[in-house]
Amino acid sequence: MRILLRIVLTMALLALPAAATEIYRWVDDKGQVHFTSSPPPEAASRAEEINVNFNVDAQKSSARASYNDIDDYDGDEADDVESQSDRPKTAADLKREQQDEWRYQCEKAVKTAKSEYEVGVDVIKQNHSGGYISADKMKQQTDALAAASRSVSMHECIGSTGDKKRNYQCLADYKGLQNCGFGSIY
Repeated sequence: MRILLRIVLTMALLALPAAATEIYRWVDDKGQVHFTSSPPPEAASRAEEINVNFNVDAQKSSARASYNDIDDYDGDEADDVESQSDRPKTAADLKREQQDEWRYQCEKAVKTAKSEYEVGVDVIKQNHSGGYISADKMKQQTDALAAASRSVSMHECIGSTGDKKRNYQCLADYKGLQNCGFGSIY
């Protein structure tokens, strides 16, 4: 969205030299401010002419810079907004960003565990109905999968450190409950 806005603004700036360079600012009877290329017919004496100078070379370099930004665009609008911030980031800002990012990773980990449980139970049941595993093995695997899935929580993830935090990051990267140290399932 921000890139589209840049393109439109750049094109508008490039079109300005072809447009009328006399711009009038005036206030109507209701107090609203208007900008027009010609003075208002009945209130011309109250109109203020605004002198607009165009620097085509500056506009061209601005357009080139905008297009370079587009080439460098990685699809993450949040990064784009942050790079244009007027104030430097404080330690509190950085900490808040890290906490927000970790919360997002924890949400992914919890969703991954829930999804793996739902799909895993179906696969285990299909393996049983196909004759690949016994009823006892089906129960054992289903119980192990349920226990592993229940061991994943937002609260624990957010407060995790060390190996446990690495396990949650692994799960957020969609590597699976068993592969990420949340129990032996299969």
